[in-house]
Amino acid sequence: MIITFCGHSNCLFSDDIKEQLKNILAGEIIKNPPCKFYLSGYGDFDGLCLHTLKDLKNDFPEIELIFITPYLDKNYSKLEFAKYHYDDVIFPPLESVPRKFAILKRNEWMVNEADLVIAHANVPIQTASRYMGHSDSTITLEVYSHFIPDTHERALTALDNITG
Repeated sequence: MIITFCGHSNCLFSDDIKEQLKNILAGEIIKNPPCKFYLSGYGDFDGLCLHTLKDLKNDFPEIELIFITPYLDKNYSKLEFAKYHYDDVIFPPLESVPRKFAILKRNEWMVNEADLVIAHANVPIQTASRYMGHSDSTITLEVYSHFIPDTHERALTALDNITG
């Protein structure tokens, strides 16, 4: 199974989100071995994912952490970092892509290659629904609410407030 990530580049993460991410990843590793994780090395969410996976690698040494580089340039500083923090580096077929579009096309390649994309969006559910192409947020909530912290508890509280 190939798993990749997408999320905001600048975010602070609560301990609840960190723990939830760790539990989701551990669950996928157990249910769907062997797991390869494609990471881009950009932004806070990707950093959190890498850190969490490195911790999980102690319990699951068979998982592979793979840096997907948008550039094949020996001066690209992230390649040096990747040697020490990832198991492998992949350069997707981007040779004909102009440099200014390389990150975008690399991200598209990662999503297309993945069996599962774990996303973090620090936006209202209506905004996330529009990004995902859903006609309304009800669809998004039906599909993804089990990944949203405290959704069940908030729904019960809302019902209690309505029914008194």
